[in-house]
Amino acid sequence: MSTRIGLVTARAEVAVDVTTAGGRAGVEVVPVSADDRVDPALAALVVDVAAGYIHSTPLDSRRETFVVHRAGEAEQALVLARTLDAGHVVELPRALDWLVARIGEPAHAPVLVVAGAVGGVGTTTVAIACAAAPESALLVDADPNSSGLDLPLGIPDELGARWCDIPDTNSPLDVASLCAALPTVAGITTVTGPMPDPGGRVAAVVRAGRGQFAGTVVDVGRGPFPPDLLGPNDPLVLVTPATLAGVVAGRRLLEAVSPIRITLVVRPTPWLPAERVAEQLGADVMLLLPRWRRAAELTDVGDLLGGRGGRTLRRFGRSVWAKGA
Repeated sequence: MSTRIGLVTARAEVAVDVTTAGGRAGVEVVPVSADDRVDPALAALVVDVAAGYIHSTPLDSRRETFVVHRAGEAEQALVLARTLDAGHVVELPRALDWLVARIGEPAHAPVLVVAGAVGGVGTTTVAIACAAAPESALLVDADPNSSGLDLPLGIPDELGARWCDIPDTNSPLDVASLCAALPTVAGITTVTGPMPDPGGRVAAVVRAGRGQFAGTVVDVGRGPFPPDLLGPNDPLVLVTPATLAGVVAGRRLLEAVSPIRITLVVRPTPWLPAERVAEQLGADVMLLLPRWRRAAELTDVGDLLGGRGGRTLRRFGRSVWAKGA
């Protein structure tokens, strides 16, 4: 299914501009009435300032919202953008090329957010497996309780920037500078290290990843994490053991972030069928977590992706992308 964005406008010239942008970006533009509830599957919402769009239900913070206007309407557009908490104000047709580039990102740059229902279930290992699968990947360590990805990936202390070197900002980062500064090991560009107050850092890094890499993987551990990390087309990869505790903890996590799509990775146990766990958690896709012999040992020596175990990890990561993304 193609990526879809919604358009709220009654002006033919604005509809033509936005539809043209959608066609160039490879996304479908669908009309949305100012009185409609917004379809949660829409990847973005474009609102014409002349529509005066005010909805009683808050807009979904996971969806990008653009306020568009013609020349001479910038002041009104800024007021509406503040009301809607929109992230972008765009003058048409002057900024049409920028809009094409921006709305085209979700169709071509998927993100996996990997979370664990309980601790010690293998969330970071699954995140590394997923990051090892695409041709190019950004792996973001967004777990505040993480010990870091330096050890399992064998990243030397002196190689590349860490979280503390990335500016705390909600503004777009300079992608070229960011990628040049970050450590890259085994084809995986990584953001890790002790995390100060994340502020806007995580969201800014993920936005940069969407535009630069074939895939971005965000390891959030047991959370909590900002719900706007998940775009409308991004699945949450939930890792859990096949236990009652895993089901209860998984439900709590899903209630907190309300993902649209769930890929469940289950570590099997003898006493609760994995299919029952998937049913209880409402998963769209379910995969079984394979046993990786010597995973702990390879992690300790910084060679988790080496040898036969590394090949197993990559195969599993490809399965997650193929079935869930």
